[in-house]
Amino acid sequence: MDEDIYQAFVSKTIASMQNREDDPNFVFRSSINKALYGENIRRNLPSEENIRSIDKDRALQIFKERFADASDFTFTIVGSFKEEEILPYLEEYLAGYHPQTVRNPPKTSTSFRRRKELT
Repeated sequence: MDEDIYQAFVSKTIASMQNREDDPNFVFRSSINKALYGENIRRNLPSEENIRSIDKDRALQIFKERFADASDFTFTIVGSFKEEEILPYLEEYLAGYHPQTVRNPPKTSTSFRRRKELT
């Protein structure tokens, strides 16, 4: 990961965080979250200190571990389309994915599950 890109991400994220404390709605929501969830990291927004403490090399390592093998991923595609219209895009963008290591053999067929349309 390029150091300049990483630093730009950190700077942009921190800059967007600096004005949020001036918003009464943000302060209210933060107080409610803190009361309900305490210090739960998954329920509270990160602080500037949290953003600055991100180890870019570890973040990249985690990313590579999680996305090295997509053979067990489930892709959910929503929208207004017909199966025959979307299939070429799926074949181009998803079927062409070649993971470095394969834990599970890839499925060779595409199955569509249709949700009942709302009326």
